[in-house]
Amino acid sequence: TVLFRGDAELKEILDMFGGSLRRLRVAIGKRIHSTELSSEHVEELVARARPLPLGDYLSPRSQTMPWLNSEAVRAALASRRRETINVLRTIDAERNTELARTLSVYLRKGGQLKQTAEALNIHRHTARNRIAHIEQLCEIDLSEPTVFAELLFAIVQDSETASN
Repeated sequence: TVLFRGDAELKEILDMFGGSLRRLRVAIGKRIHSTELSSEHVEELVARARPLPLGDYLSPRSQTMPWLNSEAVRAALASRRRETINVLRTIDAERNTELARTLSVYLRKGGQLKQTAEALNIHRHTARNRIAHIEQLCEIDLSEPTVFAELLFAIVQDSETASN
């Protein structure tokens, strides 16, 4: 694990490692003055780098969440997926509905019904009714932030797994 920032640009930092990058995990933090550097900054970068596969890196602009790959998190999200998303997929297959897709779009649109409806090309009331139906079927409350977040991460992890 290598931790530093300085004034170098991301490409410059990565180029400095050359071929040895494949044997490292690199977390690059945001630019800070040396007077602001603290043990907390270092600990945070170490925590961000630790779950990375060798040869990978994170920068302040990275959108990946390597902690999603920890065994405990993967197991918890897999359980949530079985209890909700897979249930909805089964219902969709049996009844020719789009509940799983509706939930996925709703989560990715930050719970915004108007944006969800537009993305699905349906009326806002239809989107609201589908979400209410999903909550009833899966016995969940999507207004609860932790439930919402966990399902969003389960969807993200599911789509990453499907694309690999």
